Amino acid sequence: MRGILGVFMIVALLAGWGIGSPASAAENSARKQSEAEAFKLNIAGRQRMLTQRISKAACLTHMGVDAVLHESMARDASMQFRMTLTALRIGNPGRGLEPEQSRVVLIQLNKTEALWEAFEPFASRAAGKTPDLAALKEVHARNVILLKQMNRTVSAIQAEMDDGQEASQLSMALNIAGRQRMLSQKAVKDLCFLSSGNDTENDRKALTETAAEFENTLHELRAGNAARNLIAAPSWEIDAQLEMVENLWFEMAPIIQTAIAGGDVSKADLGYAAFIAEAVLNEMNTAVLMYEKL
Repeated sequence: MRGILGVFMIVALLAGWGIGSPASAAENSARKQSEAEAFKLNIAGRQRMLTQRISKAACLTHMGVDAVLHESMARDASMQFRMTLTALRIGNPGRGLEPEQSRVVLIQLNKTEALWEAFEPFASRAAGKTPDLAALKEVHARNVILLKQMNRTVSAIQAEMDDGQEASQLSMALNIAGRQRMLSQKAVKDLCFLSSGNDTENDRKALTETAAEFENTLHELRAGNAARNLIAAPSWEIDAQLEMVENLWFEMAPIIQTAIAGGDVSKADLGYAAFIAEAVLNEMNTAVLMYEKL
């Protein structure tokens, strides 16, 4: 595998306009609404990933691991987060997003925006050309708070779109699959902060939990988990895609386990883990898009 895989692209939602009987038009309208809701859940879920991508890139920049690359990554991810947060609130016709109408969702989006406005300046300084340890410590302290609030926002959006058992199962699968993108970035963020030595005990615990959650959830996405209302992979194509993600993940698992066990992790190890995490993110995003189109 050569080079760092680029920041994954959001695929534009394609919806046809049906021409026919009133019943056919109604079915087409319902389908378009369902597709629009799935798209919104996808990109809202992507915001969780961006909180961890920004924090990961800030830490790697500070540690001198491909600093130019990760400085740019942090800047781009911040821009994406800010633009998407605005689009989720007020809409963006070019991206197929209508203004948010749900009072519950808007409350959660407003809370997210307040935390983001407090977080972003520290992230910008931490990932700047001049190392800023104080700013990095603020990123370390604030990023999971922002992540949890964004997750509450995603849950509110999912609740608004659930209508019946089948819809609930599909939206849950899309939500959980989307969350794996976040965990791919959080794993490297936790690994980087652990390697920095600022809060070793808590960062080791966080990395252990992140790795276990990614692996357990990947298994559940393939096999299903009735207790979570999570269906097994609904097609062989999705299962094969998840298997590809699993194979990539286990490429960096030894580095993670070495760090958890207290072993030395070099800058080269961090760089390789970050490299593989990009592949995991890219392929997991492909899986999410496959769920979105169900």
